[in-house]
Amino acid sequence: SQNFSRQYGNAFDNAFSKVLKSGANYFVVGRDQASAGALSQATVTRLNANGVLQWTRRLDIASVWNDAILTSNGSLLLVGHTLPADATNKSIIGLITAAGVFTYVNTYDAPGRESLLRIVRNPVPQSASFPYYVVGLQAQAGAATVDDVILINMSETAGFNWKKLYSSSANDQFYRDFEALSNGDLLLSGAYGNSVIFRADNVGNMIGGATTGSLGTFNDVYPRSTGGGFYAVGSGGVAPNIQVYLVKFDNDLINLWETRISGLTAVSQVWEDAPNGWIYVVGTGIFNGKSRAIVIRLIETGDEATQEWAKFLDNGETLYNGG
Repeated sequence: SQNFSRQYGNAFDNAFSKVLKSGANYFVVGRDQASAGALSQATVTRLNANGVLQWTRRLDIASVWNDAILTSNGSLLLVGHTLPADATNKSIIGLITAAGVFTYVNTYDAPGRESLLRIVRNPVPQSASFPYYVVGLQAQAGAATVDDVILINMSETAGFNWKKLYSSSANDQFYRDFEALSNGDLLLSGAYGNSVIFRADNVGNMIGGATTGSLGTFNDVYPRSTGGGFYAVGSGGVAPNIQVYLVKFDNDLINLWETRISGLTAVSQVWEDAPNGWIYVVGTGIFNGKSRAIVIRLIETGDEATQEWAKFLDNGETLYNGG
């Protein structure tokens, strides 16, 4: 792959949300706006190693792809929902080849507002015929703005093995990150009152969890490749007093330490460069007078992490919208 910086899209509202390496090329998941004021339409784009556009496929309905994963044969399996995100919308699952051909796009309609948000391939699934697990949301019956969490076990052809509904009186939002562990267990993180990480087995039974009162939600969890345990990032507070934290857990989800990351107004991702001991965090903050996407590198020092640098892209822009 090569280093490149390019712009894509039309004169209206366009955005990329996820990039996946596919051989020497890239799948990019995003959305386009066909005309001013129109609802977005979900897109899949193919770029070569130099970032040159190969093709874009856009659904012909108002929609969004929320997540995607490469299959064993090089296709892309996607999950999302139609728009507007209200009681009339539907969930979507699609499969597209590297040549840009949709094998299928299926819609599913449960009562009320719904969405499929994250998908993982489980290395130890309940059944080898159903290796994919999807987490999403459904509005609680009689409470249009209150969420319940759903978990689906499915095949590459979108055949369902089972679907579970986790229901409570709370506004359940532990769907913000979803991880499959090497032993087949699953981590579902987000909010359940306070920030929360739940651990489930490969049939969807909850077997453990963790919470911290410092945060309102966990947005991403990274299972460490060496040494065990997890890093998690989240945020709490109300604007303009948002606080962003990096938290380290052991294998049993016991909180080992928390570090506040100053300067950020939101946080979306954490990962580790284990050989060098570096921790990377992606978020949004005000830098050079503008709200920008930013990458921060930290290193663990005792019972905390120390920031080494923060970097962002600056091409002389006068305004950022979304980062």
